[in-house]
Amino acid sequence: MGLNAPCVLVHQDAIDQLVALVHQLPANGHVVLLLNDGSSCDGVVTVRPSVQVFRDPQGREGINAEVQLERPDVPAWHQRVWLDRVRRVEHLDSAMGGESWIRAGSSASRGVAAAIPCVRVAADGTAVHGVSRLKRRPDWRAE
Repeated sequence: MGLNAPCVLVHQDAIDQLVALVHQLPANGHVVLLLNDGSSCDGVVTVRPSVQVFRDPQGREGINAEVQLERPDVPAWHQRVWLDRVRRVEHLDSAMGGESWIRAGSSASRGVAAAIPCVRVAADGTAVHGVSRLKRRPDWRAE
């Protein structure tokens, strides 16, 4: 990555959205990026992106970040995406690398598939409510 970016963000709201996207891109997470132009791309995040200072083609200084995706089944393939182009991140796995999950309730101990209400505690201490889906493991036994 160089010091130049096709677009830089200078308004605090846009920068906050970019930072929120970075927190949704854990290293080794399998994701689909839904882009502003309606297209999408999927792959495994090689390294969690970091927000950096760049210059746009007009020489303005601002913030952006770039994520690199790869596909383990296609070793030569990789794609870099500027996060200012990303509208939404969808996770294809349950990995949220380094994030803490607190279960608010569970039926998994009874050996059944479960949708568990949970609270994700982000690095900045904010809580995000959601649902964690667990599958039945063959070695679980009903009590």
